[in-house]
Amino acid sequence: MSRPHWWAVGQWVVALALTSGFLLLAFSPPPEVEAVEAPAFDIPEAPPLEDLAVHCEWPFPPEGFSDMVHQVAAEVQLNPRVLALTVYRESKCNASARGGVGEIGLGQIYPAVWESTLKKQGIITSVDDLYDPEVNLRATAYVLNDAFKSSRGKAVDALRIYNGRGKRAIRYSFQQRDRYRALWGEDVSFRSGSVGEVRAGTP
Repeated sequence: MSRPHWWAVGQWVVALALTSGFLLLAFSPPPEVEAVEAPAFDIPEAPPLEDLAVHCEWPFPPEGFSDMVHQVAAEVQLNPRVLALTVYRESKCNASARGGVGEIGLGQIYPAVWESTLKKQGIITSVDDLYDPEVNLRATAYVLNDAFKSSRGKAVDALRIYNGRGKRAIRYSFQQRDRYRALWGEDVSFRSGSVGEVRAGTP
């Protein structure tokens, strides 16, 4: 028995509707998705570096003195306070200071002892370079680190070695230890917070 004509028409309409629906789905633009903003996180700013020029007794420390101390100390993993402490004592932050036996600059570097070594290390090319504040700080940091190695990690003994030998150098190291404590309320340390360093109790 043949199906009525209207039934065939109905089947054609259904097929056309289904096809149209698929085409609409295929070619219609995707639904808009509301943008969700990512949560904002406040990144804390690094604390400002300590101003190490405030303890200089010389009224005209080199321009940018504190920043130079922090930079040079960071390069050689030295506590910047120890570097500054040495300069306070040796020259009072006077970059042009000249010692009684020829010591030069901020850290009172003694060319008769250190000229050859500092040239080999590429820190200076001539003795006159030691009048440059940044160069002198690098030389001072080098000598301090050398003293620290010789002291086998004993902070106060390293301060003594920096100054020289004998009772005067021992007195110097105790005075530096005590001044460090007075300024910063802690024991002197060449490697801030480092493990294995013998800090300034008894040298």
